[in-house]
Amino acid sequence: MGRGRPGAARKRRRNRTQRAACRLGTIGGPLARRRRGAEYPDFGHRRGSHRRPRGRSVKVLDTDVCIEILRGNPRVLQWRRHTQVRVVTTWVTACELEYGAAKSAHPQQARALVSDLLSTLDILGLDRAAARQFGQHKAALRRDGETLADADLMIAAIALIHGAELATGNLRHFRRFPDLPLEDWIRQPPPDPAARSDTSA
Repeated sequence: MGRGRPGAARKRRRNRTQRAACRLGTIGGPLARRRRGAEYPDFGHRRGSHRRPRGRSVKVLDTDVCIEILRGNPRVLQWRRHTQVRVVTTWVTACELEYGAAKSAHPQQARALVSDLLSTLDILGLDRAAARQFGQHKAALRRDGETLADADLMIAAIALIHGAELATGNLRHFRRFPDLPLEDWIRQPPPDPAARSDTSA
């Protein structure tokens, strides 16, 4: 496979951030009004401890999933309620959400919504181990003539070094990481809690 053009790669990176900003920009008005009332979406559990999470007991939320939570997407909110493991996100996603809120038509309301959501989640950062994963995967993709937005690479690297599963609707990009388990919260219905109880009985 031939190498992708650098200009095209830069365009894809810009497009990811712009798409996130555009999606988030739609939440400022209606959800800001809901924020003051009883109909405000239930973002889920409070933040857990600050210990470094390990293993499949952790699920990392990608930016697109966080945006759907902010929008009050019933399917994604149901996934969140029925997930029995610790749910976290990354500082990469936090940055994308804050950028989208700043570009919103209602920035104050959007920032308040983002702040409310992030207050319910532990946020994982990019440490040296994740930075090494990022570099290795980016170099491997480049050798194969492929490109991926740095934000996606960072989110994948953080999830990988924590041994976590990634909740995302962007399966096409993240399937490039064979060791990263994925769960599609946007298109797939959540598992039936009753069926899970019957199985474990």
